Amino acid sequence: MWYNKNMKIEDVKHLFNKKADALIIVDIGANLKLLDVKLKPEPKIKAIKITELPVENKESVILESLRSFIRENNISHHNVILKPGIKSLFSKRIEIPAIPQAELREAIKLKLKPDAPFDLSNAAFDFSVINEITQNDNSKMLDVICVAIPQQEIREQVLMLKQLGLVCLSVSLLPWGYTRIVHKYIKQENDQPLGIVDMQDDRCYICVYKNNKFTFYRELPVTINKLKESLSGTLVTDAGRVQLTPEEINKVLFEQGIPAEGNQVLAMLRPDLEKLGQEIKRSFAYYDTQYQGGKVERVLIGGKAAIIPNIDKFLSGESSLNVQRISSLNIDKDIASPGLDPQALAQSYATFGLIIDWENNINLLPREFRSEKIEKFQMASLRWVVFVASLLLLVSYIFAKASVSAYQRHLDNAQLQLNVLSEIRNIKAKSDELGKFIQGIRGSELPVARILCELSMTNDKDLFFDNCTIDSVAKRIAIDGFVRDGGRDSNIILTQFASNLEKLDSFAEATISSVEKSGSGESALTRFRLTAKLQ
Repeated sequence: MWYNKNMKIEDVKHLFNKKADALIIVDIGANLKLLDVKLKPEPKIKAIKITELPVENKESVILESLRSFIRENNISHHNVILKPGIKSLFSKRIEIPAIPQAELREAIKLKLKPDAPFDLSNAAFDFSVINEITQNDNSKMLDVICVAIPQQEIREQVLMLKQLGLVCLSVSLLPWGYTRIVHKYIKQENDQPLGIVDMQDDRCYICVYKNNKFTFYRELPVTINKLKESLSGTLVTDAGRVQLTPEEINKVLFEQGIPAEGNQVLAMLRPDLEKLGQEIKRSFAYYDTQYQGGKVERVLIGGKAAIIPNIDKFLSGESSLNVQRISSLNIDKDIASPGLDPQALAQSYATFGLIIDWENNINLLPREFRSEKIEKFQMASLRWVVFVASLLLLVSYIFAKASVSAYQRHLDNAQLQLNVLSEIRNIKAKSDELGKFIQGIRGSELPVARILCELSMTNDKDLFFDNCTIDSVAKRIAIDGFVRDGGRDSNIILTQFASNLEKLDSFAEATISSVEKSGSGESALTRFRLTAKLQ
């Protein structure tokens, strides 16, 4: 079950994408994974590309890889699911009282605030409810797993995609991608938790899934780069002491894999692999103790580590667990078209999982980009409203004109036939009805004076209006203005202004539709446009 304060946005999101039958998944990490996925009749990968990303000029490499991927595969659609490259990630599992949905999001943020390593008010944040717990006193608690990322990190990557004309529909993370893979393709015994270790070049984490739900997350200290670093030591050979080149290290690790018997390669890798096995067992013990989730006995290895031969066998012996590489499950035919690179597929299971039922997955897309979709929908809806209203007014005008002509004829006849009192009474009654009708129309006009009065009461000393447009037909107001920064955060001022408007009787659904900053220092200005519904 999902709770989202912005449910109105989520409820209409499908209206913008209901015709989409394919999506691009952009997975940014130490390397770039690009997947072109068709959605019907079942999700399936049509094309895949993995590109190593340099430390410098990363954005230009991403853009060029995307351009060539779209061109090479004749992709005509523009919809994207983004797994962002992240520097800061905060995830935590908590329990919170089952309060009304409208208040839940802020209540969770408030509880997380003391533990968060960054300001949650400027973070992309979402959560999923694992379970609803009924306590002994019949009160209900929600078991929730939350995730937050500094919003600026995501915003920069979404804007990068917009440079190519791509539309980002959702921003999600790989643990939730594995959730969909587990639910759809991996058989689990009832109530038996499943562990997944995802190891990439620069990041490694462990997740636990129970009853097809994501229930536990923990970062681990052993990465692919750490294993490569261990192999960069000195080897003693018949030709003397040698050091492996980066190309030779890749060949040893990804082609030969973990040796079954003791040799120098295994001796160099063993400390890190033993540490990984210990951390896996420690994580599962903590999970069982802290959350009473049960003993984890089955583990899948995903990410780039899924293409390391024999890593599953070594970890099985080290941890006494049933460890498998996720690529050994033989579900490639279910998720991918024939002919794709099997090693690329082995690294991309979780990335592909982000596409499955993505509308109901977590979404860390900042609100400003969701508002763009709502505005497009509102513009299309407004055109229909104006058309229907115009049609109704035209029909009303025709009938009103005909009625006025009839009344006029009756009045002419009445002047000639004053002795027909009944006819005069009838005309007078109809005239009274018409007067009431006209008075009713006048009484339905918007109370502009009250609206402007309330608007002035919410204004901030650093916020100024340039223009205010009231549409009495659509019952909406549009405000253009600017914020003089003056040492205060203009985003906070605008957010507070929109929030204050929604508390007033005359306004609802206040949305900052555009923000543009200019200048610097004391002359810095932030221009904005705000729209709201009048009621």
